Amino acid sequence: MAEVRAGLSARELTEWAGYELVTGPLGPERLDYLFASLAATVANVNRPKGRALYKLEDFMIKWDAQARHQMDPAQMRRNLWAVNNRRKGR
Repeated sequence: MAEVRAGLSARELTEWAGYELVTGPLGPERLDYLFASLAATVANVNRPKGRALYKLEDFMIKWDAQARHQMDPAQMRRNLWAVNNRRKGR
């Protein structure tokens, strides 16, 4: 942050903040949205007929540490087997 303060004037920082408001997030947050959009598109193209559309939010990474759910190894194994069974081993 010190480098930003030393290299940017208040006006430049305000201009970047305005640019971000118009164009959306910059940096890694923008990549999260772009990859979520790509994942939703691929999932929707390949979804079974009659299934509801996936939303962008379905593929957004949740970075909030409190939002994470820790699974024990047994639960993780059960979840993986369930996914494998649904996909018939493919």
